[in-house]
Amino acid sequence: MGKNYTMNSARLAKRRLALRLKPLTLPAPRNPLVSPALKRKAGAHRKTAKSERQAGRQALRQALRQSLQQMR
Repeated sequence: MGKNYTMNSARLAKRRLALRLKPLTLPAPRNPLVSPALKRKAGAHRKTAKSERQAGRQALRQALRQSLQQMR
């Protein structure tokens, strides 16, 4: 059988404090309207600068092709 050790009073008090249960606290309630807004693109509905540049390049290429076809 194992040896039975006894703890001194200071160590026993420290262990009792460590084992003491902390009170449960509930998290703050969440706003149910925030999550869907973050998941979709919310805000001003306009094209991004990247898409504006891409559309400009495409329009320029199309205009150049049309002008080259008219010259032939």
